Amino acid sequence: MTVETHPFTLSQEESIEGTADVIHPWRNNTKKDDAWIVNNKYFGYLPNRDIKYLIIGTFPPLDVIINRRRNIPFFYGGEQNEFWNLLEKLTNYSFNFNSINGNYLSFFNRYGIGITDILYKTERIEPDYRDKNLNPILKNNILCLLKDFSKIERIYFTSGGPMIVKINRNNLKSAFGWFYECFTEEKIDISNKILNFENRLIKIHILYSPSRSANGGISRIYRGKPFEESLCNFLSKMIQFHDYNTPQKIKMLQWMKHISKIENLKMDLSSLDKFEKYYPSIIK
Repeated sequence: MTVETHPFTLSQEESIEGTADVIHPWRNNTKKDDAWIVNNKYFGYLPNRDIKYLIIGTFPPLDVIINRRRNIPFFYGGEQNEFWNLLEKLTNYSFNFNSINGNYLSFFNRYGIGITDILYKTERIEPDYRDKNLNPILKNNILCLLKDFSKIERIYFTSGGPMIVKINRNNLKSAFGWFYECFTEEKIDISNKILNFENRLIKIHILYSPSRSANGGISRIYRGKPFEESLCNFLSKMIQFHDYNTPQKIKMLQWMKHISKIENLKMDLSSLDKFEKYYPSIIK
């Protein structure tokens, strides 16, 4: 069992409590950038005060924390995470991670997107990637972040389950579940995915997790549904996703529908829109 502080918030190497491993602060690997915001309330890569979109995850897996593999020193940097591959495929944006401050940061600057995680400090029960093994010690104060960045109009959560209708013990340990704990029920309309915050209506998008470990769960949802799987394969072929397995195709279709709401991202949704009524469970 270890206690870990988010590497985004650290400016120098610190030992993880209970282990001999060393946390590798991400800011050691980048040039000075005012968008790297860390204060006593919240943290995140937040390009400017005019950002309209915020992506929220949970907490990096241990191998990313201690840089056990060749990982990207940024959110979703683990080898087992498909976040960057999804974005690259859907937006035709070619990401470069081979240099300090590679163009992956420019992507957020260009499209007015902030990115962060919901947990600031956590206890990890088992040394793996699963959110269920995380016990929050200190949360990132997203409420204060939303107050300071008053133009945010959409929040994208990368865990929590896109077909969620209520919070329960099975989905509480997720980016959206921990976020939900910060609000009373009347503030979040889960069925319509709307947050009523300080006279602002902020749209909530809950994406399929970009972790490869989530693909098994997606497969189970659609197992024994040959019509849905055939339609998924048909749509994927039309949108050039045919080289991927079924869970990845479903994930891409669902992500495509939601991130298309980001202004200036050029995406062809004509095929997807045509068949949406037949396949609502994928693109919910």
